[in-house]
Parts: sequence; structure tokens; C-alpha cells
Amino acid sequence: MNGNWITAWSMAHCEIALMTPKTAKKTIRTTIIGNVSGSKIRICLSNKMGSKVISVGSVYVRVGEQKNFQILFGGKPEINLVPGQDMLSDGVTTEVKAGDEIIVSLYYPWSNNPTSGSFTAKAVHSGKGDFSQNESFPIETFEPFMARIMHIPVTEPTTILAGVDIYTESKVNVVAAFGDSITHMGFWVNPLTSRLYKEYPERLALLNMGISGNRLLRDTGVKMFKQFFGLAGTRRMEWDLFKISGLTTVILALGINDIPQEPSSGMLAPKARDVCTYEELIEGYRNVITACHSRGIEVFGCTITPLGGYKTFNQKTEELRRKTNEWILNSGEFDRTFDFAAWISEVENPAYLPGEYDIGDHLHINERAGENIASKINLTI
Repeated sequence: MNGNWITAWSMAHCEIALMTPKTAKKTIRTTIIGNVSGSKIRICLSNKMGSKVISVGSVYVRVGEQKNFQILFGGKPEINLVPGQDMLSDGVTTEVKAGDEIIVSLYYPWSNNPTSGSFTAKAVHSGKGDFSQNESFPIETFEPFMARIMHIPVTEPTTILAGVDIYTESKVNVVAAFGDSITHMGFWVNPLTSRLYKEYPERLALLNMGISGNRLLRDTGVKMFKQFFGLAGTRRMEWDLFKISGLTTVILALGINDIPQEPSSGMLAPKARDVCTYEELIEGYRNVITACHSRGIEVFGCTITPLGGYKTFNQKTEELRRKTNEWILNSGEFDRTFDFAAWISEVENPAYLPGEYDIGDHLHINERAGENIASKINLTI
């Protein structure tokens, strides 16, 4: 049986100039748990959204109880990633079992703080000095300035690690949750991952490819954040989806940041030029579906969840959300649909989240809502 490279872990990347810590002479360590067994491992580092060169002095990986081993890039331990570049490492022969803890340690030899990366990779820590070969090191935490003023729960360093691939002879379905903050925060992705990995060990990888604030149709119109909210879904799918090795399915959960309509107010309210029509939104969904289907990838559509009471909510917003959800469920253009909205909305007033599912801002769901969503997804599909 022939083997294939399968992406066992990945996160979406964006421009993080206002969120990144100082990395000079520090080790940045990312810990993941995969669900793929195989005989080789490789990683992908990315400066896709960066504005300057990122230099990495050494990279080490530890799998399970094995000792740290060095990762090389074209036979070299040090690399320089120019803006816009991503780089796959050489493959290393090593046993990887589903459920193994995989730890990737990157050492930055001098001050070249990344401006591209994933800014809420949860199991990421940093330590002063080169500890890339060590099993442990003194951990420090930080809270970036922009995280404080926006009340975003970012307490770990960013990472330029974009993917971990495993070479396996097993058939593995690779599923990408392609969404915004409701996906990015993990409240429905994490419990769904737990269910799937328990039910299908070694047979499935679920990747969280959410970016907070992300839109389906437009890049962010908030100039000070640059691409902090990521390129529009219809643009970033070329990188965030189609780079994934072995991708079989996309769960598309985008749209809630596209629908706020005038007269919304506040720092994050859309500019007039950003307001989209129903027809444009549907065309955006179709673009993702067509691009995926042309590559043999299934697309499961998720309805847009309630935002009644949120600062950009109004009657136009609700009308567009309701009409769009009807199309998602009834058009027949998605391979499957998940009615997230119906599962967590108020029964008597479906424009609103019930208090038990509301994180507090009337838009973002909490852990209880996420667990409810995950519990209603039929795993056999």
C-alpha cells in the first residue's frame, strides 16, 4: 500500500504586527496532539503575511516519549523566510502514533519579530534563550497591547508554525473548519474533535482554520488592523485550505462578519463600501464550493448564528442572516448542512442567543453552546 503525507495539525495565519511578542534569542514551543499514525514527520513554517524576513536558528521536534530530534530544511538547520514565503521541512523517519504529544521548538537567534503567524495558538509558550533541544524550559507569558484594548484572550506567543504533516499508509479523512472567531475560539471545534478522535482513532484529522473577525467576501475595512482579521475567505482559501495535505472536507462557517448593515456603529462597524448584498454573499459561498469541488473536496455549510443585541445588529442584519440561512439549508449546493443557528437560538426569538449560550456580547457563543453544537453533528457523515 502506498503512503501519503497527511496534515495532522494546522492553523490559519494572518498579519499580526500589532499582536506579536519580541522573539530575539527566545525559543517558541508549540504542543499539539494529533490523530494520525505514521512513519515520518515534517513541518511547515510560514511568513505568508509577513513584511520582513524571519530568521530561525534551529528547529527541534519531540514525538511522544522519544528524544528531541532536529528538523532540517533542504539539509540546513537555519532558514530565512522572506515575506510571502512558506517552507516545508525535510521529512524525518520516526514512529508517530495517534494521540502522541508532538512538540515543535523554534529558536530565534536575533531580533526579527514575526509579523505573520497564528496569534491564538493555545499550546504555545516562550522562554528566553535557546532551549530548542531541551525537554523543558522556563516559560514566560505575555499579553499584547492590542489584545488588552480589544479584550481578546491572547496570553500565549504567536507561532509561525503552519502545519505538521505525517506520512502514513492509512486512509485518513482531513477536515478543515473554515471560519471566523466562532470557529477560532474552539468552543464547537474542540468538543467535536474529542468526539471524532475517540470514535475514529487514526482515521481523521480535524483542523481549526478559523480567524477571528474574518469575512467571507472582504478583507477587513479597519485600516489600523491591516490584515489582523485575515484575508477574505474567498481569497485565503487558496493558502489556508488548499495547502493542506490530504484535505477531504471543508466545514464552511463564515458570514457573520459580512452581514452587519448600516446604520451600525462603532470601531468595527462596516464602511459603506464593505456592505454586501444577499446576491454577493451567495456568490461568495458558491466560489468556495466550486473551488473545493473542482479539487474533489466536499463542503458542509453552517448557518449563521444569531447576533441579536450585538452592537452591529439591526433589522437589515437579521433579514440578510435569515435569508442567507434559508439558502444554505435549502439550495442543495452544499454536500451537507449543519443548522448551527437553530441548535443554539432562542426558541421564541431566533434572532437572539439564549443567555446560557451567550459569552456576554450577544454574538460569540460560549463553551456550553459549542458543546451543544458538537453533540448534534452526526459523526458518521
